[in-house]
Amino acid sequence: MESPCADITAYRQGNGLASRKKVLPIVRDLLKAWEGPAGVCRAWGERLAEEACRDEEGCLPPTPMNSLVEGCPLDAGLPKLTPEAILEKFNKMATEGPLSDSTSPDCV
Repeated sequence: MESPCADITAYRQGNGLASRKKVLPIVRDLLKAWEGPAGVCRAWGERLAEEACRDEEGCLPPTPMNSLVEGCPLDAGLPKLTPEAILEKFNKMATEGPLSDSTSPDCV
C-alpha cells in the first residue's frame, strides 16, 4: 500500500480488528510520549506560540507585578487581642458617645 508521506509506512491487513489491537497501543504510547504536562503536543504548542508572535506586531511583555502584592500588613499574622485592648476600645467608643443618626428609633 502506498503512503502519502515518506516518513509513514502504510500496511494493508485483512483483519481490521487485529490491526486495531496491534496499532492502537503503539499510537497511544506515541501520543503519550509527545504530550506535555498540559496534554498538548510540545512541538505543536511551540509552533502555535511562534505563529502567534508572528501574527501580532510582537509578543506582549509579561504582566508587571502589582506592588500591593509584595507585602501585606497581615503577613506577620493577626494583631494580638488582649482584654486590655478590647476594654480600651469599648471605653473609647463610650466616650465618643452615640452617633447622631436620623434613622435611629430615638429620633422623633
